[in-house]
Amino acid sequence: PAALAPGASLTLRFNYRPLQQDTEHATFRITTDDPTFRALAITVDGAALGSGQCFQVSPPQVDFGNVPQGSSATVPVTITNRWSANCSIRSLSFGPGASLFHLSSAPPPITVPAGASAVVIVGFSPATTTVATTRLMIETDDPIAPRFEVPVRGVNELPSLCVTPR
Repeated sequence: PAALAPGASLTLRFNYRPLQQDTEHATFRITTDDPTFRALAITVDGAALGSGQCFQVSPPQVDFGNVPQGSSATVPVTITNRWSANCSIRSLSFGPGASLFHLSSAPPPITVPAGASAVVIVGFSPATTTVATTRLMIETDDPIAPRFEVPVRGVNELPSLCVTPR
């Protein structure tokens, strides 16, 4: 209880520490001994959008290892929505050096419902002996982290042959 002199004020502080991603509502009731003003209700709302970015990308990097010349390999990249609301993937592209890489997915924009995932297939098709690197660029509507860059690497090396004389 707090006692206030006539004309005095009292500051109330409300702390909001959500345990999960959600929208919450609360009503604080103040009762007084003032005969003309017995109660006051204060409604507060809080929205916990998450402790970080909307999306989590797995794996954090794509490494194809050694892929034989003339063949192709693919790796799925899972983009998971960690929030309690829909998030969208606005664009998918590669950075410089991407001529040997390709994407297979639904064309953006891709809406990913709360708690769900979208899978993007990254492919590597080496035509010659090479070590190729680039970045998968993921643009989203996430206000905290609107862009992800996933390192991508693929190799096509000739096998080594070691000859030992007898």
